[in-house]
Parts: sequence; structure tokens; C-alpha cells
Amino acid sequence: MVKLKIIDKLKKKSHKDIALLQDMLIDIVYEVFPEAIFHGGTAIWRCYDGTRFSDDIDVYIKNDQKKLGIFKEKLKQRRTAIKEFKSTGNVVFSKLSLNSTEVRFEASFLKTKGKAIIKQYETIEGNYLNILTFSAEDLIIEKVKTYLSRLLVRDLYDIHHLLNYVEDKNKIKPYLKRLLSRYKKPKDENILETLVFVGAVPKTEQMLIKIKRWAK
Repeated sequence: MVKLKIIDKLKKKSHKDIALLQDMLIDIVYEVFPEAIFHGGTAIWRCYDGTRFSDDIDVYIKNDQKKLGIFKEKLKQRRTAIKEFKSTGNVVFSKLSLNSTEVRFEASFLKTKGKAIIKQYETIEGNYLNILTFSAEDLIIEKVKTYLSRLLVRDLYDIHHLLNYVEDKNKIKPYLKRLLSRYKKPKDENILETLVFVGAVPKTEQMLIKIKRWAK
């Protein structure tokens, strides 16, 4: 069966425009910061064949102000407007815009506990480039913490999806048990169907059944 390109899976033009801008940003990030570690929802979508749309770019990078300056220059060369660029010591938060399309970019200088691995990032046109990200296990650990802190259904869905790629069940079991013991319903569970762009959308109860099975 022929695999559809992302551009053919996305139904909304706004999503296609965001995905195209993300591709350009990732290209610039790895040109300037070759050791950057890509994580978060967009990393799961692009590197783990995800089906949930995400519009943010989240990376871990070294705190190098000179390279950050180069990064900003590269953005300007590609006609990308920097609408916001704030540094809070350990994190750079930015809003980047091309024409009417906007993407949130967040770079953290904090040391990561997870070990980076090489994965292929899928572009909107179906091409691939090697990037650094985390294993499914480490992304799940990160997502468990994120879900418990904000109770958004997208994080629960990401955990549910990443379980398909787990190789070391014992590594994630304590975190899944913590998730279940502290579990509260997502405060926005009704919006998941607007985020999943292809395939069936699982109910919260269905995702929990799968998580409970992996936690045993």
C-alpha cells in the first residue's frame, strides 16, 4: 500500500501552511544547532508517524547566544518574521510568522535526562531528514509529566500512540502507574477529534484501557 504524504493527509489549508513552516524551521534549527534534540507533540507526529496535528516546535539546545543570533539571521533570510523572542534564563520562547502563518518555537537550555537517538523526520512532501529526538519510552515519560501538569487530552493521546513503539516496557511502567494513580479526566477531551487528522479517534476510556494494559 502506498503511504500518503503528510500534505495529502492534512485537510485544512492552515494546517498545511503550518506544516510547511515547521519544515523550514527544523531545517534552520539543525543547520545552526546540529545537536538540537527535537521533542514534544510535533516530534511525535513527524518522527513516530503520528496522526495528531501539532503546531509547536520544541527543542533542547545548548545555551549559545552567538548561535541564537545566527538562528535569528537565518530566519530573516527566509523572510520569517520574529513576532516575539523572549529569554527567561533557561528557555527561549518565540512566535515566528511567514505571511499569515504562525508557529510557536520553544528552545530549552536545560540538561535532558533522556538519551537522544537519531530518527527520521518526515516533511510535508514525504521526504526525510535525520534529526535527534528521544525514544518512545523517554517521550512517554515526558508526556506523563506534561499530562499530569495540565490535563490536556492531546498528551493522553500522544502516550496512547507512542505505546505502539515501546521496546522496554519496564522503563515506562512506573510512570504509567503514576499516571493512573493520579489520573483526572482531561479538561478538553471533546476537542480531540479536531486534532486527529486521519483515522479513528479513540475515546478517553479506550486510551485508558490500553495504558492500563501496559502498566501491568
